Amino acid sequence: MNVIKRHGLNLTINSLLSGLILMVVGVVGFITILLLYGFPIFEMLSSLGTDAVDSFELDENTVSLWAKMGGSFIMLFLFVFTSCFTVAGMIGSVNDVVFRNESSRWSGIRYGFQNLWGTMKVQLLLLLSFLVVLIPIGLVLMIPIVKELVSIFLFVLLIAIYSATFHVFIARHEYELGVMESIKWGMVTIRDAFGPTLLSSILARLASTGVLILYVLSLALIYKIDTWITPDGYPFIFMVMLLILTCVFIPIMILVEQFIITTRFRDKIAPRVFTHFSSK
Repeated sequence: MNVIKRHGLNLTINSLLSGLILMVVGVVGFITILLLYGFPIFEMLSSLGTDAVDSFELDENTVSLWAKMGGSFIMLFLFVFTSCFTVAGMIGSVNDVVFRNESSRWSGIRYGFQNLWGTMKVQLLLLLSFLVVLIPIGLVLMIPIVKELVSIFLFVLLIAIYSATFHVFIARHEYELGVMESIKWGMVTIRDAFGPTLLSSILARLASTGVLILYVLSLALIYKIDTWITPDGYPFIFMVMLLILTCVFIPIMILVEQFIITTRFRDKIAPRVFTHFSSK
């Protein structure tokens, strides 16, 4: 029993450390790439705009717009890169715990790089698919009579889709599916296991909300203590603890949601939908 408890504790600690390391590396990587490439390129575009106005007598507002668009594109790319790296690492490390009862504090980083490109392709295709679906839905919502009924239906459906998108990444990683195949079977979970998929979303959101409430209460307590210690000074302790707690609680929130959805995927979803796929 002690061995089982110790093993479970080690898995939990390694998972939390993996999530924390993954988030720190993602944020630091984002800032580093931004400093090395983003700001210099944005500055170059801005200076190019000034030179172009002088040399070719272009409209200054037009060139400034192009410079801002270039900077926005760089920011968007960095955000997508960091997001895909974090998702790939989190999915892989949690899958190791849930499906194989093993974990490493560096598994998030390893899976982040290993599955980066595949995760990026899935996210982009999911985004395009949702845009294609949302356009006709937006047109339907313009009809006043059906607006309320459709809105209620969409709200429930979107809750289920929240878990289904996670199922896409879990299935792709665990069953080594192609991009289109993983999206197809991930969304099939809404059709063939709608109840369990919907419940997974609700339980995951409730759990993460509980962690968020604990985070806010911790900040409020620290703020009270800090203002009591330094009533007339700058709340230095609060700012330091805000940074520390944010770095700790955000990975915990993401991990809690991921563990709930992945565990229910293994126990409730996969036996219904992925019966002919074999796990790693």
